[in-house]
Amino acid sequence: MGSKTIQKAIEEYISSNKIIDELPVGVDIVDQNLNILYMNKHFLKKFGKKAIGKKCYQTYKKNKKQCLDCPLKKPIKIGESKTIEVPGIIGGKVFEITHKGIKLDGQKAILEVFRDITEKKKAEKELKVSEEKFRGLFELNTDGISVTNIKGELINANKALLKMLGYNLEELMKKTYNQITPKKWHKKEADIIKNQIEKRGYSEEYEKEYIKKNGSIFPVSIKVSTMKKNGKPIAWSYIKDITKRKKTEKKLARSEENYRLTFDSLRAGIVVHAANTQILFSNKEASNILGLSREQMAGKKAIDPAWNFVYQDGKKMALKDYPVNIVLSTKKPLLNYVLGINRPDRKNITWVIVNGVPVSPKNKKTEKVIINFIDITEKKKAEKEIKNLAKFPAENPYPVIRVDKNFKVTYQNKAIKKFLKHNGIRTVFNAIPSLKDLIKKSLQTKKTLHDLDIPLNGFFYSFTIVPVSPYDYVNIYALDVTDRKKSEEVLRESEEKFRLLIEQSPVAVQIMNIDGKIIQVNDAYAKLWGVSRKELSIIHKKYNLLKDDQIKKLGLMPKIKKAFAGETVILPPFEYEPKITRSSSLKGRKRWIQSKLYHIHDKGGKIISVVMMHEDITEQKKAEKQLRESEQKLTGEKNSLDSTIESLPGVFYLFDVKGKFIKWNKTWEKVTEYSSKEMEKAHPLDFFRDDKKHIASRIKEVFTKGESDAEAEFVSKSGKKRIYYFTGKLMEIEGKPYLVGMGIDISDRKKAEEEIKKAKEELEQRVVERTADLSKSERKYKELFDISRDALMTIAPPKWGFTSGNPATVKLFGAKDEKKFTSLGPWDVSPKKQPDGQPSAKKAQKMIMKAMKEGSNFFEWTHQKLNGKTFPATVLLTRIGSGKDVKIQATVRDITERKKSESKVKESEERYRSLFEGASDAILVADPITKTFAFANLQASKLLGYSNKELLKLGITKIHPKKDLKYVLDQFQKQVKGEIKLAENLPVLKKNNEVIYCDINAQPIIINNKPYIVGFFRDITERRKNQEELKNKIKELERFTKIVIGRELKMVGLKRKIKRLEEMKR
Repeated sequence: MGSKTIQKAIEEYISSNKIIDELPVGVDIVDQNLNILYMNKHFLKKFGKKAIGKKCYQTYKKNKKQCLDCPLKKPIKIGESKTIEVPGIIGGKVFEITHKGIKLDGQKAILEVFRDITEKKKAEKELKVSEEKFRGLFELNTDGISVTNIKGELINANKALLKMLGYNLEELMKKTYNQITPKKWHKKEADIIKNQIEKRGYSEEYEKEYIKKNGSIFPVSIKVSTMKKNGKPIAWSYIKDITKRKKTEKKLARSEENYRLTFDSLRAGIVVHAANTQILFSNKEASNILGLSREQMAGKKAIDPAWNFVYQDGKKMALKDYPVNIVLSTKKPLLNYVLGINRPDRKNITWVIVNGVPVSPKNKKTEKVIINFIDITEKKKAEKEIKNLAKFPAENPYPVIRVDKNFKVTYQNKAIKKFLKHNGIRTVFNAIPSLKDLIKKSLQTKKTLHDLDIPLNGFFYSFTIVPVSPYDYVNIYALDVTDRKKSEEVLRESEEKFRLLIEQSPVAVQIMNIDGKIIQVNDAYAKLWGVSRKELSIIHKKYNLLKDDQIKKLGLMPKIKKAFAGETVILPPFEYEPKITRSSSLKGRKRWIQSKLYHIHDKGGKIISVVMMHEDITEQKKAEKQLRESEQKLTGEKNSLDSTIESLPGVFYLFDVKGKFIKWNKTWEKVTEYSSKEMEKAHPLDFFRDDKKHIASRIKEVFTKGESDAEAEFVSKSGKKRIYYFTGKLMEIEGKPYLVGMGIDISDRKKAEEEIKKAKEELEQRVVERTADLSKSERKYKELFDISRDALMTIAPPKWGFTSGNPATVKLFGAKDEKKFTSLGPWDVSPKKQPDGQPSAKKAQKMIMKAMKEGSNFFEWTHQKLNGKTFPATVLLTRIGSGKDVKIQATVRDITERKKSESKVKESEERYRSLFEGASDAILVADPITKTFAFANLQASKLLGYSNKELLKLGITKIHPKKDLKYVLDQFQKQVKGEIKLAENLPVLKKNNEVIYCDINAQPIIINNKPYIVGFFRDITERRKNQEELKNKIKELERFTKIVIGRELKMVGLKRKIKRLEEMKR
C-alpha cells in the first residue's frame, strides 16, 4: 500500500471519527514496523508534523531505543487491546499506553492512546518516601511512642516503648492504656485529657508511671499531641523513661540531706544572719547551745530579748558587742571571741568561743553574716582546774611558768621545759616575742588575760596570764588548742560551701520556715522579679506564702500545703504578679514560672523549712503564644489568598506605582517564562513590545482614575506572543497605592472570530457530508469508545441528558448497559450537593454552559454510582459539532486512588512532622558520606541555638569542638557501620560557643532509596553537673566525718586527763 493510499485511509478514518483529533490526550497510529502514520492535535502541537514517519520510540524516548516490554514485539490481532506502563518518555513522564489493532484499507495498523499517569506515580512515590521517613523516625526514636484512639485502645507502638514495657507488639496491642498504667494515675490522666488534650490538642509534659509485663512499675515523663485520621482524633504519646533521672534526683536529695546532717553532726553551732541581723538558718548544735529550737530562732534579730549574753566577767553584754553586730560594723572576720550565755533553764553560764565571717559577694555590701561557736564550758572548767592544780605545778601536764615584773623566769614546770627542749627554743620569750608586753599589761591592769591563742611550731596554744598580788609577778598557764583550731578551719570551709550552694545557684530559690515566712532568698530570686535584695527584705517582713491570695486564686495552695506536710511537689506552670498580692507592695514584674517545692527536716524527721525553686519560663510562654497566634492567622490568610490567586483562570499581578511586582501567580511565571527571582527585578512594561505605550497609558489611568482595562500582545522571555485581555484596579495597602488585576488569554478567541465566517460555511458543508457518512462514523466512533480506558460520554441540548456512553462509562457508574445509562442526566450520577455546598443539578448546568461558551471546561467533580457510592473524578467537557448538531463530549476519570494517595501522603507527612517536631530530644538526620545535615527538628534548633535554615547548611564537624573532632568522627563512623548505637558523653558546640554534653543515639536509615543516619541528641549537661556535685558532696561528707570523729576522740582524751588530775589532787 503506497504512502498516498495510507494517507487517504487515515484521513477517512479520522474524518469519520473527529473525536480522536479533539481528545485532550495523545493519540497516534503506527504501522507494524512502529512508524508513526498519524498524530492527533494534542501530539502534533507537542511534536510537530516532522514526527510523522519516524519510529514511535525515536520520537517519544530520549535514548531512542524500543521499550523492553513493548507489546508490539509480538503481533497484535485486529480488535485486540494491550495496555502497559512506560516510564521516562515524552519529557521523562510516566504514561499508560493502550494499543489496539485496527484495519486501515485492509491493512493492520496500531492505534495508541497515551494517558499521563505521572502525578499518580509521583504521589505513590511521595507516599513511599514519607512512610520511609515516618517509619524510620518512629522505629529509631530512643523515646517510646504510642498511638491510641479516643477510647484509649493502643493502635501502634515503637520498638523503644516495647523494650520499656517488655511486651512484643502483638501482646501490647491487646492492652488498653489504663491496663499499663497504675490505678493511682487514672484520675490525674483523665483530668489532663479533659482539660488539656481535648481543649487544645496537646498536653504539657507530665510525669506518671507504667506497669511492665513482669509487673514492675517505673517512672516516665509524657507529652501528648493529637491529629485526625479519617476524621477521628488519634493521640500520639512521646514517652521518656526517667528511672535514671529519678535515681539521680534521689541521690542528690540524699546527698543534700547528708550535707545538712553533717552540719547537724558538727559539735559547733552555726547561725546565718541577714544584713538586718535576722536569723536565716541554724543547725542542731546551735539549738543545743542556745537553748532555743530552730523554729524559735528563725526570723529573730540581735535585738530580740531572747538573747542574754554576758562578758567574761559576768556582766550583761551591750547590743553593739554582739558578735553579729561587730562583724557588720567592722566588715571584717571576728576570731576567737569569748562570751557567756545565761540560759533560763541552767544555773551556770554556758561559755562559747565565737568566730564570725561577713558574706559580701563580689566586694559588695555585706548581705549575710555566718556565726559559728563552740561550747568551751568544759574548757573553762579545765582552766579552773589548771589554776587549782597550780599548787602542784611539777605534775601539771600542761606548761606552767612564773615570771616577775622584770621578766625573769622564776619557775617553769617539767611540761614547759620538755616543750622548749623538744622545739629547740632557749626561752619562752624567744618563742613568743609579744609575751613581755602581755605580762606588762596584766600587771598594770591587775587583770587576768584569757584565751590568748598563739601559734608555736605548727601547734596552737591558749595562754592565760594571771597577776599575783602584790602584782609583782604573774603565773602563765598554757593549754594545747590545736585540735580546736583545726575544727574551726573546717567549719569555716563548710560555712562557705553552704553559702555558695545557695548564692551561686542559677535557679531562683526561696527558703521558708514551717509557718510560710521567707527566711532566705538568693540573687537569682531577686533577678527573677526584677527587684533589689533590699526591697525584698522589706517585703518579706509581711509576706507569707501560705496566706498568698493570688496563689489561692490560682488553685495552687493545696499542692503547696502538701509540700509543707512533707511531700515533694512540682507545680504546673503559672503566671504570678507580685504587685497584686495583698500582703505585698512589691512592684516586681509579672512572670510565668515553673516551681518545685521540697522540705528540709532535722535528724529526727521533723520538718524545719521548705525550699521553693523557680524556673522563669516567661519568654517561652510568650513565644509559644505569639507563635500559635501568628501561625493560625498567617496560615489562614495565606492559604485563603494563595488558593484564590492560583485558582484564577489567567495571570494575576499586583505591583506598586513604581512598577515593582509584589505578588503574582504561577500562571504568570508559566506564561512569561520568568522565574520568581527574575520577577523580583521585572517591570510590567518588560512583557510588551508594540503595545508598550498603550499599556503604560492604561497603568497610569488606573493610578489616576481608579481602574482601566486593555487588550495587548503579551510577550514571553523566549519571544512567544499571545493576545491577552488585562484588567487593573487601584487598591491601597497600609496607605500605599497598588495596581491589582488579572489577564486572560484571548488569542484563541480572536483567531476564532477571524475564522468564524469561513468555519461556519465549512461546517454547514460538512454537516451534509457527515449526515451521509453517519452510519460509518458511528461505527468508528464506537470503536474509539471501546478502546478508551477513560469513561467517554456525550450530552446534548436542550435537556442535556446523556446520549451515549462507552463500556468504561457503563462500568464506572455501575449501569446495566448503555441504554440504561442514556436514560440519565449528569445530576442523576451525582450526589444532591457538591463538596462546596452547591446543588449538583444547578452546578452541572453552570459547568456545561461554560464549556459551551469557551469550548472546553476541565474541573474536579464528585460523582455517584447507581448503587449510591460516591467517588472523586476529573471531568473534561469539550464542545463538539455546531448548529443543531452541537453537543458536549465528557471525559470522566475516577481519581479515587490518586486522592487516597494524596491523603495518605498528607497524613504520613503530618505524622512524620508531628513525630519529628514533637520529640523531646533534638533530632538531626545526616548524610553519612558528606556528614552534612539533611533534616533537623525544632528541639535541635533550641539545643544548638541555630535556626533550622542555618543547621541545614552545617554538618557534623561544625557542632563539635575542634579538639574533640577526631574522637567524635570515630564514634560517628562506628554508628554509620552499625558497630555501636549509643555514643555517650560527647561534647557539643552551640552557636554561642558554649559547650554542652550529649548522649547521641544514632542508627542508619533509608529515605527515598538513599542512606542517611538519624541521631537523637539528649542533653546530659545538668546530669553531669549533678553527678559531679554528688561526688564532691560524698567526699566532703567523708572528710567531715573524719574530722568530727577525730575531734570527739580528742575531747574524750582531754576529759580523761582532767579526771586523772582530779585523782592526783585527792
